[in-house]
Amino acid sequence: MNTKLLNPTPTDGNTGRLGTWRSCLLVAASAAIVGCGGGADGPSRAAVSGMVTLDARPLSTGVIRFVPDGQTGGPKTSAKITNGRFALPEEYGPVVGRHRIEIESSDDGGYPRDDESVLKRLQAEGKRFIQAVRVPDDYNDNSQLAAQIAPDGENRLTFDLQSHARRRSR
Repeated sequence: MNTKLLNPTPTDGNTGRLGTWRSCLLVAASAAIVGCGGGADGPSRAAVSGMVTLDARPLSTGVIRFVPDGQTGGPKTSAKITNGRFALPEEYGPVVGRHRIEIESSDDGGYPRDDESVLKRLQAEGKRFIQAVRVPDDYNDNSQLAAQIAPDGENRLTFDLQSHARRRSR
């Protein structure tokens, strides 16, 4: 019977490397925590709220992104859109300045596109088309929408989007 006890602390000469690795990890984690705060030294942010419509109807679900443009420095900021409305308080809002605006829908028609069991069920039911809201690319990756975020006052924004089919019929 082998009665050797397991020692969780290495004692075979690797202690130095393990200790060094742990020290590096601790330093990196500390730097990340200290570097992540906006605080008083971070860029000035502002509260923002507003409405997004697609073909004159509130966008059911989606995301709006504020991408700093030109001289505006700082991180991108995004907010969830629910029933056409979005809002961010000052501490999480976009940085003050000019932004390119990207808007995407997250309405999948109730059927996730990457769920194979759902696809099989839809095939069995004979469904060939799912009614899902899609915001055209000109409002997301290729967006030309812009907004100026002011340091004071209300930053209430409205974006009236149109689908490609709607624009062609005018």
